[in-house]
Amino acid sequence: MKKLFYLFSLLFFATGIQAYAQDGIDTLATKLASNHPDGPYLLYASGANKVVRVDEQGNIIVHTYAVIPENFTFEVVSDVNEPGKSTRSCFNVTLGSLRRPAWNRPAPDSLIVISDVHAKWAPFVSILKAQGVVDDSLNWSFGRNELMINGDIFDRGDDATTCLWLTYKLQQEARKVGGEVYFLFGNHEEMVLRNNLSYTNDKYTNLGNAYFPNYPSQYGSRFFNSQTELGRWLGQCNALQIIGKDLYVHAGLNQTFYDANYNIQDVNTTMSRDILKTSGRNTFLFGSSSSTGGPLWYRGMVPGYSSITPLSAATLKNLLLRYGVERVIIGHTEVSSSSISSEKSNEPIAYSGNGFDHRVVNVNVPAVTAYNKYGRGILILKSGATYIIYDNKANTEMPLPTQPLHTSLQEVSDLSAQSVSIIVAGNTISVCSLGEAIHSVSFYSCSGRLIRRQNGDGINSNFDKGVYIVNVKTKQAVETVKVVVK
Repeated sequence: MKKLFYLFSLLFFATGIQAYAQDGIDTLATKLASNHPDGPYLLYASGANKVVRVDEQGNIIVHTYAVIPENFTFEVVSDVNEPGKSTRSCFNVTLGSLRRPAWNRPAPDSLIVISDVHAKWAPFVSILKAQGVVDDSLNWSFGRNELMINGDIFDRGDDATTCLWLTYKLQQEARKVGGEVYFLFGNHEEMVLRNNLSYTNDKYTNLGNAYFPNYPSQYGSRFFNSQTELGRWLGQCNALQIIGKDLYVHAGLNQTFYDANYNIQDVNTTMSRDILKTSGRNTFLFGSSSSTGGPLWYRGMVPGYSSITPLSAATLKNLLLRYGVERVIIGHTEVSSSSISSEKSNEPIAYSGNGFDHRVVNVNVPAVTAYNKYGRGILILKSGATYIIYDNKANTEMPLPTQPLHTSLQEVSDLSAQSVSIIVAGNTISVCSLGEAIHSVSFYSCSGRLIRRQNGDGINSNFDKGVYIVNVKTKQAVETVKVVVK
């Protein structure tokens, strides 16, 4: 009978009719804690694709399909009730094509930025509804505008899978009308996917142990890998993103990142590949030290955090110049943390201390305590004007840097010691010392790609028309400036 069923299914496809064969529905004998729905998880295997979910009675239900078409649609049910309602959220997700967002995009008319969702369904949905990102049915209603989630959907709450699927769904819907949704990797994504489940709620670890009994404590790598839909989607997300004149990263960038001359495209490719590994990841990019770690863990961009030496204003300036941006927008470190002694707040904050001049904006507020009380994220308009956003009151404007770093001047001199002269004449960039001898001069594209490096003083190099970042090293200092060849 089963063979006949397969033949019948193949005849449907041979005649061009879109269909799929459901081979069976199984309920596993293992029963999890009731009243905690989860999933679904789509696990791909040739001829035996699995859709795994947990119902409200704690039963693990497995649907097996010979073929899952691209327009496959399924229901997602939240664990926590929707804000203002006495029932759980229910919404449908339709599978769509997966593609990585362009790493550098122009600013939209409006961009909502939130961070560190941490599987908290009610606060997540509340701020999206309050700001008009979604309608009452959880459909995209933000038009050609954009949403940025700056890392950490996983851990600490009961609706990680629900939040992931809503983000997936909104990205598909936004793209159909010219909008975009970004989700950047956070440290909790990299932890869960390498099976560090220290902050993962029991409902997830229990499911992993029950469904994969031969692989205990491997919930992350088993349900989120290159043979699962959510794993494939995560593999198309970025770790760094430029939108307009802002660079987004979950935790921050340090001196080591600057010295390594990283290209953003290369970083995104490496991290999206390695995050699906449990070992063999890039050591620095996934480094977990708060003081010396990579983009998902470093906390030195938060002035006054603990005993960590803060990033210097000079390095911050050089990073901004290299990547052609005015600000860095981060999450990861809660702005209300008691260990932050400088400019402590319960709302998103643009740091002015440590010489930062509001060039680092931290949007990580504790979602539960800030919900319906404090600022929950930021709104950035195309003009650059930035506002703290709320669940239930009017937005308030945030301070901007006092002076832009990036201009269209053809002649640019050293920004601090005035010891280096950089002059553009025609298509020639000339670099010479006004004091201490120059050790080396590096020329980069505005995306951070190294074009040329030369040693010594009195350098004259010809370039095509465009914008370039020039990095000058002396024995005592490193200076970075932006030049325009017209």
